Amino acid sequence: GRKNPGFGFTGGIRVEIDDVRLVVTDPATTGYVAPTTPSQLLRNANFNTGDANWTFFEGAYVSTDAWSEDGSYFALIPGWGGTPYAGFMQNSIVVNPANGDFFTATFRARFEANYQATRTIVAFMDGGGVNTFLEADITDEIAPRLGQWHTYQATFRASAANLAAMNGQMSLKIQPLGRRANGTPFSSVLVDNVVLAQADAAT
Repeated sequence: GRKNPGFGFTGGIRVEIDDVRLVVTDPATTGYVAPTTPSQLLRNANFNTGDANWTFFEGAYVSTDAWSEDGSYFALIPGWGGTPYAGFMQNSIVVNPANGDFFTATFRARFEANYQATRTIVAFMDGGGVNTFLEADITDEIAPRLGQWHTYQATFRASAANLAAMNGQMSLKIQPLGRRANGTPFSSVLVDNVVLAQADAAT
């Protein structure tokens, strides 16, 4: 509320300031920072605010084409462009060690019928995306489901040393390695609705 400083107003311009608040916003978006929970540590997990909070590299990008499962935005690694190492990641994901040491990443994806890669990884990394704690290779899971939408999953149990190295933040990366990127028709990757959850034990 207004405070009386103890002196009078004698003329000129008087400015009164009341109810000052500090509101945290996300610089990568135009809105307020939405709270995360242990059941969803990611922001903009469905890409509906474009590439906000995500880093795309080597030719991957957010697509607005109507090829997604639900008609919304999605992450696209195009078979007709980019490098064999195109992918995307989210850095500086806030984690609280008190919420558990078991991390589960799930996402909906369609690896098209002619998709090929040496490996396709889901990587759990430190907050800066420099050091990798675990790379889960989902190649065997992809092979029988080419051309179909499917829910993929990768898990990571963090050691005490891993949690200490996180220092309250981690990163998640999805990336084909050695991908065929020569323009072969129907060789793209479409990804949507990524979830990173944290719990006390595997569920």
